[in-house]
Amino acid sequence: MSYANNGKVDAAFVVLTNSNYTCVNTVYGENVALMANAYLPTVTENMTLDKVGGKTGHTSGVVKSSSASRADSDGKVLYDLIKTNIRAEGGDSGGIVYANISSGARLIVGIIQSGNGYYNVNMPDLTVTYVVKVKNILDALGVSLY
Repeated sequence: MSYANNGKVDAAFVVLTNSNYTCVNTVYGENVALMANAYLPTVTENMTLDKVGGKTGHTSGVVKSSSASRADSDGKVLYDLIKTNIRAEGGDSGGIVYANISSGARLIVGIIQSGNGYYNVNMPDLTVTYVVKVKNILDALGVSLY
């Protein structure tokens, strides 16, 4: 596994070349539309975030750190991640993370990088999930929002 942008990004995107498909800003499986061409550049501790993942679907949690790092099983380090207590398991990686802001808009924050798979409603602080920031993805991959 290699990380672009000095260890800040674990992400991949594909170029849509088939004109039979159209990009939309609606989160798959949810009645949630994200604000087009916009993202939330910063988050603060205790801010509530939502995610939609392939395995656990829609879950919410709070930011524990806006600038965390973690080592993968190979000892490679990713940094400038968002550490949260959002429930996520294997199969949720790459899922969209977003924030509901005061105007009612939903802004992209990043994508799920990893979660420890632990969840207990009575002990949410034992749940740890890391989020790759959308700005780091855009910068590293040279892509833009639509």
